[in-house]
Amino acid sequence: MFLRLHRSTPRGPVSLLIAALMVSTPLLGVSTPVQAESPAWHQDNGHRAGTITRLEGRLRLQRADGDLIEIGESTRLRLVGIREGDRLQTGWNSRLVIGFGPNRLKLDEKSELVLRRLDPEAVELDLDRGGLVLDLRQPETAWRWQVDTPVGRHQPHGAGLFRIDAPDRRNLPDAGSATAWRSALRIENDEGTLLLPPGRRAERDRNGQWQISFPQADAFAAWAMTPSGNDRPPPEDDWADRRPRHWQAAPSWDTPPPLSPPPRVIVVPAPILVEPPPRQWRTPAPPMAPEPREQRQPRWGNATPAPLPAPPRDMAPPPPRPDRRAHEAAPSMPAPQASAPARSQRAL
Repeated sequence: MFLRLHRSTPRGPVSLLIAALMVSTPLLGVSTPVQAESPAWHQDNGHRAGTITRLEGRLRLQRADGDLIEIGESTRLRLVGIREGDRLQTGWNSRLVIGFGPNRLKLDEKSELVLRRLDPEAVELDLDRGGLVLDLRQPETAWRWQVDTPVGRHQPHGAGLFRIDAPDRRNLPDAGSATAWRSALRIENDEGTLLLPPGRRAERDRNGQWQISFPQADAFAAWAMTPSGNDRPPPEDDWADRRPRHWQAAPSWDTPPPLSPPPRVIVVPAPILVEPPPRQWRTPAPPMAPEPREQRQPRWGNATPAPLPAPPRDMAPPPPRPDRRAHEAAPSMPAPQASAPARSQRAL
C-alpha cells in the first residue's frame, strides 16, 4: 500500500517518518483503550472497595490473601478499605457501618460477614452469623444487592431499610428472621419464595414455616435507625479530601488546615416564677431590752392584750364576830368544871 502526499506536505526524511507512523497505526491494530465507567466506591488502588464510616468497639478484618488486620476506634478508617473477598468479624459490644456510595451496611455485634462479590452489576454478601441492616437509597440499584444466609437468599425490591438475621447455629440452626421496614423483601430458598411486605417481620420456625409478625424493637434496631454519624467518615479521617482545598491556604502539605469554629449557641435561661404557699411566720423579738408588759405587741394576729391586775391595797381587819346565843329549844350541856389536882397517896 502506497501513500500519496499532498503538494503542501514538506519533503524530507521527517515527513516520510510521520507518514509511515500514521499508516502503520491502523494497520497494526493499535488503538487507545477505553475504560468503562464505574462508580467511585468500586475503586481503591485497583480493588473494588467500600469505606468504613463508623466503628464502635473493635473489628477483625481478614483479607482474601490471608492477611489479618485488627481495627480499633483509634484507627484511621479512611486508610482501611473494604474489598471484595474480605471477611469481617465483630466482637462483643462492637458495631460497624460501611458506606458503598450513598448506601449503608450496618453490622451488629458478634457477627461474621463475607463480601463475596463487589462490582457495579451485583453486590453479593454471605452472612454466616449475627445480623445486618441494609440502608439502600437508590431505587435503580437496590435489586443488585443480595444477602445469603443458611436459611435462604434475600433480595430487596426497592430503596428502603431492611434487616437480616442469620440463624444461631447452637440453639436454632434452621431458624432465621428478616425484617422489611421500608419496601418489600424477597426471600427465596429450596422450599419456595416469600415476598415480605413493608412493615413486617418473617421468622422461620423449627418446622420450616415462616411466621409473619411485626418488626422487633431491640437495641440493634434502635442503633440502626439512628442517622447520626452514618453519612460521611469521621472528621479526623477526612484529611485526604481536604488536601486540594488546603493547598492554597497552607504553606506545606504537612500543616493541617485550621478547622472551622463551632457555631455559637447562646442559651438564655427563662425565668421561673414560683409563689410559695401562704404561711404565718412568727416575728422574732428584736435584740434589745425587754419592754414593759403594757407596751408589748400581741403575739397572735389582732388579739387584745390581757387586762392587767389591780394594784394591791391595804385590807382592813374584819370586825369581831358576836357570840352565838344558844337557842332555847336546843339541848344544852353544862360546861365542864375544872377538876382539882389529885393528891398523891404517898403524901398522905
